[in-house]
Amino acid sequence: MFWSGWNPATNTVEANSSYQLNAYGGTPVLNNVRVPNVFYLNTGKRLPNNPNSTWLFKDATVHVAGKQGWNPIGTIAIHTVWNGKIENVHGYLHGYSTLISSETWHSGKVQLDNVDVTVTGEYNSVFYGYPSSYYSLGVNNGDYNSWHQRGEYNGSLTANINEKNNYIYTVLGVQGAFKIKSTGDYNINSDSDIVYLGLGYSPNWENLRGSGSVKDQPYAKVDADMTPSIQLSKTNVNGNKNAILYFGNRYGSAATPHYDGNRTPVGNSNNWAKSIIGIYQGEIDVNANIGTSSISVGNVGVYSKSGQRIGIVPSEDLGAPDAAARAAVGPPNVHPDYDLDKVHNLEIGAAKIYFGKYSTDGVMFASENGTVMDIGKSKKPIKMLQVKLSM
Repeated sequence: MFWSGWNPATNTVEANSSYQLNAYGGTPVLNNVRVPNVFYLNTGKRLPNNPNSTWLFKDATVHVAGKQGWNPIGTIAIHTVWNGKIENVHGYLHGYSTLISSETWHSGKVQLDNVDVTVTGEYNSVFYGYPSSYYSLGVNNGDYNSWHQRGEYNGSLTANINEKNNYIYTVLGVQGAFKIKSTGDYNINSDSDIVYLGLGYSPNWENLRGSGSVKDQPYAKVDADMTPSIQLSKTNVNGNKNAILYFGNRYGSAATPHYDGNRTPVGNSNNWAKSIIGIYQGEIDVNANIGTSSISVGNVGVYSKSGQRIGIVPSEDLGAPDAAARAAVGPPNVHPDYDLDKVHNLEIGAAKIYFGKYSTDGVMFASENGTVMDIGKSKKPIKMLQVKLSM
């Protein structure tokens, strides 16, 4: 058993950790310091010489917790960089912690098989899209990979949330292309929890193909589909004031931690802060059952306060680099022109939300701050809108 910040033997928060260090096999050792990241998963050999290298992480149980006053406050169980698979892993989040974080500038593909997580404390996120400035995204610098790859969380993960103020997915600031495809159950048995917390700008990278570095190379072709997507197969909510998808607005906070801040004019942190907003240009397919086994009041299917609508211009409104900033980087114009992906209304392609007999005051769709939603609209032909009510 591995842990950091939470001692499972005493069931208490502790500024300590136990994990295997610089050795294979054996028993995890006590380190007498809380490590903010228990596992770091990367191959060390990526493009251009090893495009097919992957990592495998399996057969582990890990407990993590953070605490106000620690530096950093939070603790991460598994931090991923490149493509790989997590198999037969059991996580426990006890407050201010994350199970799986991923670097958005690499857009790694993470496969999940027989993974589960139990959440008992507050302010945890099962998944966290680690943010970076515009500099890191869509640039082929021999290291970063979001220029050619759509990242993903794909496979079976079961989440059981038993405490308030938690999230399953957290997205912050501008993001590379990412596909979320869940085949596990998400069970929320508390109040004020969110399945997808969108506080970021997610462009449709398919529309940026051919711009800047988003071009085929002899050693790596741009993925066939670079459109971000959210596909949630089954969420069960029994509690009050929860949301399945929430697109919020924290516009303008430059002090928010992120990677590669103020690196060249493209990475200007003040401009990046304009992307801390729930603008989602991808495809959405959401499924949820609400109030099927206990009293559930005031839950929402999709709630957006981002103000997303036609007419928003990325280089003017979301901090994306304009032509002058892109040209000022050496070599020039290696970053994409985000204005090629014209911001549209928030599109909900498919929604199957069941309000059970214990659900009251539930809302399927809610918008504020000028947000416009297009419901049941998608470029792909097979989509549906389904609402079930049980009296």
